[in-house]
Amino acid sequence: MLKCSVSGGKSCSLHLGLVAIPPPPVFKTNKSPQRSHSVRFPILLGAHCAPLNRDIILRTSSSTMAFDDAEGTRATISYGLGNLRRITSIACFRNSFWFAYITAGLLLSYLTGLFRQITFQAAERTDKEILGLWGIILLYTLGVSGNTTAFSLQDNENPRRTVLVFVFQSFWVLTVLFITFLTETSRSGAPFLLWLLMTLRVRERQLAMNYASLTSSTGVVSRSRKIAEYMRKEHELSNEVEADPSSMRGYKYLVGVSDAKTEWTSPSYVKQFKDPQQLITTDKIWDCEGRLLSSAGGDQLKDLCLSFALFWMLLRRFGGHPIYESSHDKTRRFICDGLFPGHDGHDDEFEYERAFRVIEVELNFLYDYFYTRYYAIYAKGITKKSIQLGILGLFCWLAIQTHKEKKDLLDLVYFQKGGGYNMQEANVSFTWIVLIAITGLELVQIGILLCSDWSKVLWLCSYVRKQLWKYKFIETMIGVACCAPWSFKRWKQKLDQHSLLHDHRRLCPKRCHCLVSPFICVRRVKLSKQVKKAVATSIRTSIRSPELPNGAASLRRNDARDFYSDCQMETHTHVILVWHIATSLCEIHFQRSAHSRSVEEKTACSDNFHVATVLSKYCAYLVAFAPELLPDSVTITRGIYHRVVNFEAKKMFRGCNITNESKYKKLMAVSEEQSPAILEKGALLGKGLINKIGEEAKRWKVLADFWAELIVFLAPTENVRAHAEHLAVGGEFITHIWALLTHGGILKSNNRTDNVAAA
Repeated sequence: MLKCSVSGGKSCSLHLGLVAIPPPPVFKTNKSPQRSHSVRFPILLGAHCAPLNRDIILRTSSSTMAFDDAEGTRATISYGLGNLRRITSIACFRNSFWFAYITAGLLLSYLTGLFRQITFQAAERTDKEILGLWGIILLYTLGVSGNTTAFSLQDNENPRRTVLVFVFQSFWVLTVLFITFLTETSRSGAPFLLWLLMTLRVRERQLAMNYASLTSSTGVVSRSRKIAEYMRKEHELSNEVEADPSSMRGYKYLVGVSDAKTEWTSPSYVKQFKDPQQLITTDKIWDCEGRLLSSAGGDQLKDLCLSFALFWMLLRRFGGHPIYESSHDKTRRFICDGLFPGHDGHDDEFEYERAFRVIEVELNFLYDYFYTRYYAIYAKGITKKSIQLGILGLFCWLAIQTHKEKKDLLDLVYFQKGGGYNMQEANVSFTWIVLIAITGLELVQIGILLCSDWSKVLWLCSYVRKQLWKYKFIETMIGVACCAPWSFKRWKQKLDQHSLLHDHRRLCPKRCHCLVSPFICVRRVKLSKQVKKAVATSIRTSIRSPELPNGAASLRRNDARDFYSDCQMETHTHVILVWHIATSLCEIHFQRSAHSRSVEEKTACSDNFHVATVLSKYCAYLVAFAPELLPDSVTITRGIYHRVVNFEAKKMFRGCNITNESKYKKLMAVSEEQSPAILEKGALLGKGLINKIGEEAKRWKVLADFWAELIVFLAPTENVRAHAEHLAVGGEFITHIWALLTHGGILKSNNRTDNVAAA
C-alpha cells in the first residue's frame, strides 16, 4: 500500500465555457491539513505520486461523481426510450429520447473542460484514471451502445457528420488515455484496445445510416433496385394461372437477399441476381419439409418470412421504383384469398388477425431498417460479430480488474478518513458498477440480436437451403432461438381520437397548435377487433373494384342513395369533416335516447356504433394532427381545418356552454337556407341520417360501413416519407392499411372524390 501526503492549497473553480462551477466546500476537522494519510490506489496505478492539493482532489472527485450521475441517466434514457418510441406517441417520451440522443456529445465536451482545468502532473492518478475510464464509457454510449442510429429520417442524410463528430470525440478520448494510462505505467493496453474496437464498430452505424438514406447512391434507391428488377420478371418464373395464395405456390417473393450474388446485366446495366432460381423465396419456405417449418409452430415462422419478403417489396416505394406486379391478377388474389381468406361476410377472427399481424411485423422490419443498426448487422452476417464479442470481453476484464482493487462493498458510500471525506473509493466503486452494467447490457444486446426477427429470417433461410441444418439437434437449437418467449411490442396498437365538437374550445392558437393541442385534444383507444374486422372486410370488398370506392359503394349496398351527394365534395378534407360532424350528431342523439332503448337494441347497435365513432374521430385526428398521411395537400388540409375551428365553430357555438347538448340543439336548428359551410353541411347531413333512417341499428350500420370504406380510400398516398416518420412515434393504423393496399396493387386513391358513378 502506497503513501502520499495531502496538503492545503488555494481554492479554485472549474470553468466549462462561460459557466463557472464552484468547488465543493472543504470539510474542516481538528487534524492538521498537512498530515499524511494512507490512500489506496485502484487499477493500473504507477509507483510514484506527486504531492497533491486537497481542494483539487475534492473538486475532481465531486465533478467526476456529477459526471457519472449525468451520463448514467442519459445512457439509461437513451437505451430505454430508444426501444419504447416505436410503441408510443406520447410527446414526453419522444422529447426525452431526443434530449438523450443529442446530449452525448455535450457531456463529452464537459469531460474535455474538466480535464482542461485539472493539472495532470498535480492531480492524483486515481481521479485521472477514473476520468479516463469514463471517457471510454461515454464513447461507448455515444456511438456503440444501443441499436438506435437515427432520431429522424433526416439524420440518415448526414452519416459523415455523425462519423466526424465521433472521430473528433474519440481522438480527444485517446489523448486522455495517453495522459492517464501511459504517463508512468505500461500495463494499460486494455483501454486502448477497447477504444480501437469501438472506433471500428462505429463504422457499423455509418453503414446503417448510409443504407437508410433516401438520397444517397448507396441508400434505399440502390438497395431496393435489385428487388424492383427481380419483381419485374417474377411472374415469368412461375405460372400465374396456377398461383395459389393459400400455399404460396407461384408467389416467388424474395426472402433470402443478404447472401445472394448479383451481376451487371445489359442493356439496362443494372445489378440483378445472378441465379434467381437459387434464391430463397416464399414458395420454397412453404414447400420446405423440415420438421421446424412443417410442425404446429411452423405457420408463425412462415409468416415471419412472408413479412420479411413484403418488407423488401414495400421498400421499393421509398426508392421510387415501379411496383410492376400491381397490374397482375394474382397480386390482388394474394390479399383477398391469401391474407384474407374466405368469403364476404364470413371472415372469422383468425383470418383477419393474421393479415394485420403479418403487416405489423413487416413495418417493424421497416422501422429497424430506417432507425436501427439491425440491417447493417444482417447485411454483414449475424455470426460475424467478433468486434462486439471483443468489446464485451474487454469490458468484463476491466470490471474484474477494478473489482480486485476494491477493499469491500462498503466503499460505495462516502466515508470519513483522516482530515476529510475521501471520495475516491466511492468513485472507483461506482465506476465498477457501471462497468458491470455495461457488461450486462452487452450480454442482453447479444441475446436480443440472436433472437431478433432478422436473425430468425437468416437462420430459416439457411435451414431451407442446407440439408445439414435439418438434423434434429440443429433444428432444436434453431427452434429455441426462433421461439424465444420474450418479444417486444411492435407498435402502439391504439387509435388517436379527436372530436371537433367536443375539443374545438381546447384547441390552441395556430402558432402553438402542434406543440400543445395534442396533449389536451387527443385521446387514445385500443385498436379493437371490431374495427380491424370492419376494415378487413372493406379492403376485401374494395380491392376487387376497378376504382377504390370512397364510401358511395357502401351507401349503395345499404340502400342509402339519398346521401350520395355528400361523398362528392371539393376535397377529401371536406368529406371527412362533414361526415365527422354528422356522426357526432348521431352519437349525441343515440346517447340522449339510451335510457328508452332495450338491451337487445343496444346490443344490435354496439359493434357498429363503436366502429363508426372510433373511425370518425380517428379520421378527424388525421386531419388535425397528421394531414401528411392524407391524399390532400398538407397546406390545404390545415387551412380548411383551421378555418372551420377558428371561424365557423366559434361563430356557430357562440353562447353555448361546454356540454354537447347545447351544441346539438344549435346544429339541429340549422336550415338549408344558411351558408353552405362545412359545419352547416355536417349538421344537415346528420339531421338527414336521423330523420330518414329511423332504425338505430341500420343507421349505425350505414355509418360503420361508410367509415370503414372511406379510411381504406384515404390510405393510398404517395407521401411514403410521412409513413416512415410516423413509425418512429408509435405508428399509425392508416400506415398498416397503406401497406396492405400496396401489396394488393393499389398505389393511390382516385384523383377526385366524385366517383359516385363508379359505385
